[in-house]
Amino acid sequence: MAKLEIRSGRRGRPLSIDPEKELHDLVFEYGKKAHARLRELAKGSSGVRDIATFGSETEWSKVMESAKDVLVDLQEGQSINYETLKELKQNLRTARELASKQERVYGRALEKQLTEEYFSQLDYFAKNESANVRASNERLKQRLRQMTPRERQAFFLSRRYQDPATMGGRYEPVRAWASNNAGRQLTMPEAWAYVRESNLQSFDALIAKGKKNFMS
Repeated sequence: MAKLEIRSGRRGRPLSIDPEKELHDLVFEYGKKAHARLRELAKGSSGVRDIATFGSETEWSKVMESAKDVLVDLQEGQSINYETLKELKQNLRTARELASKQERVYGRALEKQLTEEYFSQLDYFAKNESANVRASNERLKQRLRQMTPRERQAFFLSRRYQDPATMGGRYEPVRAWASNNAGRQLTMPEAWAYVRESNLQSFDALIAKGKKNFMS
């Protein structure tokens, strides 16, 4: 298949891609290295560990598998829109960064994906909560935006990260601890929000000390 070029419908340069070359490179050049890097990161992670992000011994990650599927579709003559091509190019860039030998490159490869997923989860679980919970989430987002890409990725792979989906329900020891440290009585959702902020502040302390191994 010839090189594909798609315009967004607005001003600016179009996006282009060579599906045949990209599929060959992904499968035969850097895909195995990227997969191996993900398995390495998964083993060292104390935070995010899901198969969708890291794949398994026999499966590629969601990002890499999605990129391969779209490239195969293009090879078979199917069409895609501008947004799908944009996502495809981002996924291919992630795979290439994971395959890099340089820690400064693969150490940031997942941050965009993990940050977007985390922000989406925060919004989802706080949509019916109090203004205090929503304000806490916005403070989290703001601090994460201020971090470097490598720091963000390191946070999500550290033991100081906890999936918002697991931070729900009534667990009185959490509320007692959070209320005591906050100096006021918190609701259960406010207590979980307080824990999230405390975890990020703890990670911030490592950054302030110049600690290189953020995941320890």
